[in-house]
Amino acid sequence: MTIHLVLGGIRSGKSRVAEELAQGDGKPVSYVATNVCMDEEMKERIRLHQARRPPSWRVIEEPLDLERISSITEGDQVVLFDSLSAWLSNRLSPIPETEWRGARYNEGIIEDISRFLEVIKGRDQNWLIVSDEIGLGGVAITPLGRWYADLLGELNQRVASVSDEVTWVAAGLPLRLKGEQRG
Repeated sequence: MTIHLVLGGIRSGKSRVAEELAQGDGKPVSYVATNVCMDEEMKERIRLHQARRPPSWRVIEEPLDLERISSITEGDQVVLFDSLSAWLSNRLSPIPETEWRGARYNEGIIEDISRFLEVIKGRDQNWLIVSDEIGLGGVAITPLGRWYADLLGELNQRVASVSDEVTWVAAGLPLRLKGEQRG
């Protein structure tokens, strides 16, 4: 089976493209939601995502625990993980400012993703992993923003390196970067 990374900017249409790809084979889909509702604006974003999803999809709300995600989805045929960028944000948010960019955090996060990828790439499943590509803008003005951008860039590269397919989405239009074009 496959791992397919779907990258794009914020509001680029990447989640919609990943949802369409997930439905493409007509197999049951498990949707892993990693966003945490912190305010009204995020609540509305989540509502829009929910409205697009077919009612037949199994939804797993898990903002942090990759081991739990891999365990819960073990027998599933198609898993849509939305998103790696929200997962990373959830991981970084409780870390005190004095420890930002700490090597132990970077190493731990990279190790967690590497272990997760090792588990899922050995399975007979189709995985779609959605992530933001935020490295095209200017350098973030805050230390946390720079740390997040640097670490997300590293994670995206690691996921892309083991993915069978990588799709970039801009303005709702998918562009295949790796793997064979479908359809």
